[in-house]
Amino acid sequence: MGAPAATDSATEPVVRRFMQCRRRGPLDPSEITQLLTEDAEYVEIIDGKALSVTGAVHIAEVFRRLWGGIAPGATMQVIRHAVVDEGTAVGHWVRSSGGVEVHGRDTLTLTGGRISRITVEEFAGARIPDLTAVRA
Repeated sequence: MGAPAATDSATEPVVRRFMQCRRRGPLDPSEITQLLTEDAEYVEIIDGKALSVTGAVHIAEVFRRLWGGIAPGATMQVIRHAVVDEGTAVGHWVRSSGGVEVHGRDTLTLTGGRISRITVEEFAGARIPDLTAVRA
């Protein structure tokens, strides 16, 4: 696969900060809301059912609950992230808890230097495909 597209200097820090928050949680919810458009969308498929949330404040609450519910000893590692074109970034991560390892991919849609959509895919017990250069 080819190398990721050249990054926009304004977009890369937003993606990097989001992935840092993804790994360890924000210090406060405004860390997430500042990275998102006001009408951002979050979509995650869990066991075939879609969780869909709209609005930066509501998405920050989803992440607050997620980080608040992480079991002691659980880990979250960001494997890599890249801006793959002007409007898309991809971040890969691994979450481990109680002997269960889940690989995941966040596809971020970027609008005006902020994240306007987060689409989360999880791959329980399997390595994530290398799709950091999905755009030609």
